[in-house]
Amino acid sequence: MSRRAPRAQPGCVPKPLHLWHHRSVKAQLDAALNEAIHENMLRALLRVGSLTERSAAERIGPWLLIDAGVDEPRFNAAVPAGPIPHPADAIELAEAWFATRSALFRFHLRDTETALLDEVRRRGFEEVDGEPAMSLPLDGWSMALAEGIDIRRAVTDADIRRYAQVDGPAWHQITEGIARTARGFPDFELLLGEVDGEAVATSMAVVTGEIVGIFNVQTQPRVRGRGFGTAMTAAAMEAGRQRGATTAALQATEMGLPIYKTMGFVERYCYIVLARPVLAD
Repeated sequence: MSRRAPRAQPGCVPKPLHLWHHRSVKAQLDAALNEAIHENMLRALLRVGSLTERSAAERIGPWLLIDAGVDEPRFNAAVPAGPIPHPADAIELAEAWFATRSALFRFHLRDTETALLDEVRRRGFEEVDGEPAMSLPLDGWSMALAEGIDIRRAVTDADIRRYAQVDGPAWHQITEGIARTARGFPDFELLLGEVDGEAVATSMAVVTGEIVGIFNVQTQPRVRGRGFGTAMTAAAMEAGRQRGATTAALQATEMGLPIYKTMGFVERYCYIVLARPVLAD
């Protein structure tokens, strides 16, 4: 049977068959990259799954379910880890797991998961946050030298304490626990930025296959506007490249989005966070 390009609609110019094939291949590659980026994010979330004796992280059915075991529900997450053909059943499974742990939680869903989003909203969950997932190929990318900041790996217990102190005082204990957990994972690398010997910025690289995920990019308010956030992001990208990564990926906050776009990152999809109204800020 001969292959034919799709029939043109009124006003459309038929495309040669090889262009349709090219677009199909590109779509498959884009989908594969999106899945690899999502898998990297799932791996990164495990850093909050063993903070305390009450913490838990389990793959249950199509979900990665995380109870951080701390009195802050925003760290408790239900994230798709596989196909969800029956949203209602899957949602009930996630709710039941958290109910047995008496823990409030949030769904972290991609904007492409429309049926699942619709069902979660129908059950009374509301959007409380959203961040675009972005990527940048490392082929041809070069790391600019950072000026005014010294960047090194955070390895020792003292490093971990200083890493946590870059965050706001209210988060020091949780951030230190997250960093201490992450330090024990071989595919994680913590980076600490110092000015005159004082810790002022952080980032984290998580490498899964050919993806390096960039997380925990933080700069203390008093030193912002000096390019340190860009430097910490670039340092994590370079750490991933040295481990064999070919693509950098991250989720951008509203503050970080203009910086990442300037660096060349492009948006791929958006993570939407939904919670019961009692969790909404």
